[in-house]
Parts: sequence; structure tokens; C-alpha cells
Amino acid sequence: MYDYATFSDLPYNGLVAPAFPSAGTGERVWFLSPVNSDLATLTSTTAVSSLPITYLQDQAPSKRWRSSASTVEAITIDFGYPIAANALALVSHNLSTEAVLRVRAAVTSGAITSAPIVETNWVSAWPLGVKPSDANWLNYVSLVRFTNDAPLRYWRLDVVDPAATQTYIEAGRLALGRAWQPTSGLSFDTSMAYRSSDLQINSPWNTIYADARFPARVFDMRFEAHEQRDAFDGAMELQRRRGMAKDIIVALDPAETTDFHRYTMQGVMTGISAVTRQPLWSGNGPLYQFSIQLQEIIF
Repeated sequence: MYDYATFSDLPYNGLVAPAFPSAGTGERVWFLSPVNSDLATLTSTTAVSSLPITYLQDQAPSKRWRSSASTVEAITIDFGYPIAANALALVSHNLSTEAVLRVRAAVTSGAITSAPIVETNWVSAWPLGVKPSDANWLNYVSLVRFTNDAPLRYWRLDVVDPAATQTYIEAGRLALGRAWQPTSGLSFDTSMAYRSSDLQINSPWNTIYADARFPARVFDMRFEAHEQRDAFDGAMELQRRRGMAKDIIVALDPAETTDFHRYTMQGVMTGISAVTRQPLWSGNGPLYQFSIQLQEIIF
């Protein structure tokens, strides 16, 4: 488990871990909680009155904020106190393949544009600048990640979509805060699946009737032997602050390109795992085992 790829396994009894063919540069699983941005004050340059900016602080992705602008929009976020944020997620939006995002932050509201401390410049809303073409994909997620350890109160997200294929810009969820990325990778028995609630009824004549429902993705993430800080400051803080009712943004591999939308979702925990101390140690102390099961919020 002591590597920096997406999935990994633990060397046993001091043996050297086996070498596997490289599939390209990957990253460890990545989590972002909206806990701070949900308490912030959000404003936008233009908004439809019936679809206000506060909808971005509602975890239902189908409850979308909408801007009357078709190509350019700015959202300001006032945390009310300084936060050392290093990531932003925008969920369930209608941006085209040409859309770009920009995140800035400063100590004062006026300095956001004149002298920002955080400045990501323009980045594509899509990996490699290509929007996936999967038919009827419900909720796309765009991430903007950046290096920052400075606590800052005032933030701004700029959205530009020069394609103008739509007459408005909309999104269902915004998360801005400090992301957690464990020191080690996921166990190999981590799994992805679709959970279906489709209804099937057999008639007395053995004819089957089916009623289709929307399937939701499920990530079953296993952490076999992880550092104490990851167990306490990462997993247990998510359990304490988000429980089984509040959403989290997760990317199994935030560096993925072709399948980034399959690896990334907004979901809620479907169970609270125990954090179990293992008979294993690193240079930082004992190691811990835990798991995180997340089910996608589709509406």
C-alpha cells in the first residue's frame, strides 16, 4: 500500500511488493466536503430569481442555480472567516466542451481581482479539454485543484463558455474547501458498481413486468493499512461531519482522463465503518483499517 498510484496493495512481512505493468500516471483517491462552502455567502453576477445561487448549497444536484448569462458568469464566495481551501468542485452543470473555469482568492474582497493570493488562471472544465459523449449522463463533475495553505476569506469562481451552445449557465452543486487525499492508495478489493431499484413483478402466468428506475453508482472503497492521521483527520472527520445524510465529492483517480466522469461523483455514505487498529506500524506509528461506501446522488 505504500505507493502513490490509484490502487495498491500492502507488502507482506517485509517482502518487496511485486512490480506491475504501468498504466500511466495515476493518483490516490481524493475527497472534498462542501461543509465550509455550504455555510458561506454566495453571490453571482446574474441569476434567475426563481433559481437562486443558494441552490448550489443544496445537495440535490437536480435543484440547479441558473444564470441568465449564456457565456460569462462569476460567483463570489465569502466564507465569513479564512479557509485554506485547495479545491473546487462544480456538479451537474451544462457546460460545453469549450468551457473554462478560474478560481481566485484574497484577504479582502477587492483584492480578489486586483491582487489575488490564489490564482489558478483559466483551466478547462474537462480533462484534456474534452467533454465525454456518454448519452444521458446525469451529473457531470468538474474539479479545479490548486496548491494553497493560506487561510483566505474571499473567493471567486469565474465561468466562461465561449461555445454558447446554451442560452444560460446552470449548475446543481458547488463545493469549495480543503480536500483530503490519503497518504497511501486504495486496496485492490475496492469496487465500483451500479445499484438498481428496477421493479420486477411476475404475473400468475409467469409473465414478467418491469418498471425501470435510474441506477446509481456505488463506490466501495477499502483502506487496508493507513496512517493514523488519515484515519483520524480524514475518514473519521468525514464520518463525524457528513454522516450518512450529507454529500461528499469523491474521485477514485482525479488524474484520470478518458473515464474521469466514471471515477468521480457526488454521493452520500451508505454505512459508517469502524476504524480498526492493525498489528502494523510505519515510522509514524500504528496503521488503521477502514472503508468508505458511497452511493451517487442522482436527483
